[in-house]
Amino acid sequence: MIETVRLTTWEQNELKEKCNEINKELIFLGEQPIQTSKLVHIIIEGAIERLEVNQNGKITLS
Repeated sequence: MIETVRLTTWEQNELKEKCNEINKELIFLGEQPIQTSKLVHIIIEGAIERLEVNQNGKITLS
């Protein structure tokens, strides 16, 4: 399944900034930098299991 997700300008900027921070650390450790799209996949994979609905019907990360 191919899916397109539209991000707000704020989300795009935050994601780009976080990716830059992570890439600096990766390069310092002698590792290859990652693309922003790869970071999105890592975030989704890490968050999926933590999603839940609280008593107020709000979706949260546990």
